[in-house]
Amino acid sequence: MKRNKSTLINIILILTFALLIGGIVIGQAQEKKVYINGIDPDFPPFAYVDKDGNPAGFDVEAVDWIAQEMGFEVKHQPTAWDTIIPTLNANKIDFIASGLSFTEERAKVITYTKSYWEHKWSLVVRKDSDLNIVTGLSMGHTVGTQRGTTGANWIEDNLINKGVDLKMKVYDTFTLAVEDLLNGRVDSAVQDDTMVKE
Repeated sequence: MKRNKSTLINIILILTFALLIGGIVIGQAQEKKVYINGIDPDFPPFAYVDKDGNPAGFDVEAVDWIAQEMGFEVKHQPTAWDTIIPTLNANKIDFIASGLSFTEERAKVITYTKSYWEHKWSLVVRKDSDLNIVTGLSMGHTVGTQRGTTGANWIEDNLINKGVDLKMKVYDTFTLAVEDLLNGRVDSAVQDDTMVKE
């Protein structure tokens, strides 16, 4: 009887140990979690799609480093900027690391981390233009900017909606706004100062 009891205990211990080891091995064989980062495809130096079609930029490299250090995989998904927050809220991407500015309105529907970069908006004009920050954003001129940006929202809320004589044309990317500026279809363009320097 003692021998049967001892044998039963040994079998239980061996099975328990085998299950533990098997669980560890099975756990190690599982794939890493893949998170999807939504990026603006045209926001250098932070995030953009390079000439080979690959996501690149400071934000992309930073997230790749964090993923490597924390043991998960990340896929960078180029997303139209004016749809990036709805895309996040529809669970089509897991987070946004692409120079997303803080606004009270956005904070009602998304959660922010601590900021790691502070930027300012810049007014861009053609070299042969005599426009400045005041005249470029008034006097019946047309300003171009990227759709869905805090700059576009500020111009609409604080200038156009308050009666300033200004027209605004919005574009899917800042690059398109600059092309129209160079071709004389808009008088100025507004964008993040870091991107303007790029």
